[in-house]
Amino acid sequence: MGKVINLCILGASFTGKTCVINTFLNSYFDEEYYPTIENKSSKIFLYDKILYNLNIYDTAGLNEFNNLQLISDSIKKCDGFIIVYSLNNRESIDKIDYYKDLIKQFKYKDFPTILVANKMDLVDEIVISRTESLDLSSYYKCPMVESSCKNLNSIVSVFNLILEEINKSFIEIEKQEVQNRKLLLKKTKTEYHLQPSLKKTKSEFCLQKKKTFISFFKNTLKDIVSK
Repeated sequence: MGKVINLCILGASFTGKTCVINTFLNSYFDEEYYPTIENKSSKIFLYDKILYNLNIYDTAGLNEFNNLQLISDSIKKCDGFIIVYSLNNRESIDKIDYYKDLIKQFKYKDFPTILVANKMDLVDEIVISRTESLDLSSYYKCPMVESSCKNLNSIVSVFNLILEEINKSFIEIEKQEVQNRKLLLKKTKTEYHLQPSLKKTKSEFCLQKKKTFISFFKNTLKDIVSK
């Protein structure tokens, strides 16, 4: 079955969001344009020797269907975000702020997000240079990748990059949980040695430590979910 990962594709109209998804799913380029309200697609994908079951949510461009509810519902359920802009449309980069703010509204601050500079094949129409794309990546603190729906390798690179960022975030969360457990253990040991007057038996102290750990874990999980 593979590890389930939910991805959300965001971006202005006519940036090629749906085309990126279709090329990834079908391994070929379809020149027809299909306006999107919202659509969910799935694909089993091998990355770093691990099988993933990717659920990909394709959201409508803001100028097509101004349905914030659909977009926000997709954002809430996703593990990572791909913001697409078009290299031949300068106005498309103006929407990055909007989608970044929208993600922060429903997710916590450092949720995995990448930028995709699409339509790099339209060489004669490009108005956004690679240098500017790198500057955008630095400004938004999001990795950037250039793509063309006519180049399957570049599309695969998009999904490799977002999975890399998601895995990094999972590792950081696991490290933080380990650190929290160590701090809690150190705290309870210190309390046991510094409060002999309580005259607790070893079993009583262990029971209290277990209850304290469970309470601490629940609060930590609650904080993560609330963010």
